[in-house]
Amino acid sequence: MAQIGVWGLGPMGQNLALNLLEHRYQVVVANRTVENTKKFVKKNANPLLSGAANMREFISLLNKPRVVLLMVKAGAAVDATLEQLLSQLEPGDVIIDGGNSFFEDTNSRAEMLHSRGIHFLGAGISGGELGARLGPSIMVGGAEEGWELAGKILEDISAKNRAGQSCCAFLGPGGAGHYTKMIHNGIEYALMQLLAESYQILLAMNYPLSKIAEFFASWNRGEVSSYLLELAVDVLKKQDPDTGKPFLPQILDQVGSKGTGAWTVNQSMAQEIAAPAISEAVYFRQLSLKGADRARAGALFPEKINPPQMLEPQILKASLLCGMLLAFAQGFALLGDAKDRYSWPLKLARIAEIWQAGCIIRAGLLKKLDDLEVVSNLIFTRYGSQVLEKSQTQLRSTVLWALEHGLPIPALASCLTYFDTYRTETLPANLLAALRDHFGAHTFRRIDKHGDFHVRWRDAHDL
Repeated sequence: MAQIGVWGLGPMGQNLALNLLEHRYQVVVANRTVENTKKFVKKNANPLLSGAANMREFISLLNKPRVVLLMVKAGAAVDATLEQLLSQLEPGDVIIDGGNSFFEDTNSRAEMLHSRGIHFLGAGISGGELGARLGPSIMVGGAEEGWELAGKILEDISAKNRAGQSCCAFLGPGGAGHYTKMIHNGIEYALMQLLAESYQILLAMNYPLSKIAEFFASWNRGEVSSYLLELAVDVLKKQDPDTGKPFLPQILDQVGSKGTGAWTVNQSMAQEIAAPAISEAVYFRQLSLKGADRARAGALFPEKINPPQMLEPQILKASLLCGMLLAFAQGFALLGDAKDRYSWPLKLARIAEIWQAGCIIRAGLLKKLDDLEVVSNLIFTRYGSQVLEKSQTQLRSTVLWALEHGLPIPALASCLTYFDTYRTETLPANLLAALRDHFGAHTFRRIDKHGDFHVRWRDAHDL
């Protein structure tokens, strides 16, 4: 009898099943398409592995209390699979949704399943196919009873950071785990955009791809180190087997998304917590899809600037570090607000730890944020303050250089504006408050009196 069942044999489900087998767990697998199950079991013959042809057989091969890991597409597919499971499971069993579900859906599913005695866990799993196979970062929320029954399995298959800590943690009830994964994905959007803009600046200075790869590889050995920077080096070095030329220029400059970045942007609006780098990364992708419009605009408004002067690559490197730090600051600000808003026992320092290995956004700077719990924003941590004090001038120089040369750098520019807004004690927001009161009687607050105020900005005879 199996200790855990994996339902869904896409790339992530297959690799997680192999990971479980490597950790000596007895595993039963199943898939909506039976032929895929047969192929997987045959290819990975193992006495600890069995396959099931349908839901009834799948459940019958599990030890009680049963632990089921769902690896199906977020949304309707999860609900359809849960409906099938409910006809087979019993109170005390555990269901883990390992997909990219929206956290509010997870909240609803957890409530529904709790009423039926089923322990539901929403597990955000990051690391892609390779992470699933070798050890991902896993962000878990839901029923504590479910965590007590299945938590060790998830911890065993997760990545371990350099301190030997498991990159898997129980973060709170309901959708706490999937919320944290959503923020992870939002930060991922911002980090990717910052890298793309850095690449664009180096291209504008006529560096060949091989030299840009050298810069990125060198940077990845220092403070700016990150998994995404490591992947960027691979991309820049890749040769097209058909032409023998660099592969990257053959890729169309349009990129889509699966929606988790937009979820983060919408959530930042709902929480009233600014996340401009994440927002700009989402908007950039949307604009990238307007290829025909961009070509037309380029013809109508040709470049009318002097050829780019050189920007010292070390300045760009420092700017990238600042941008990364500020992107993480925006994500952690959302997490900090959610902690109070949803009464989740989120530990920001622990989240920084589980993001240090296995996940897509793992980066060297996460190892230096040991005082996250005692500050209101990452920029006030010891490390954050040091980086910004030392490198804000370089970020400003990079943004100015790019603007002068007509390069779109929405993430870098928004990071600088975010920082400048945070460090400006007196903002022009008083004019905004006055204008709102003028046209809509929305009231305002004064610096010398308590309460909400409204004034008549024009005399009646002037209306």
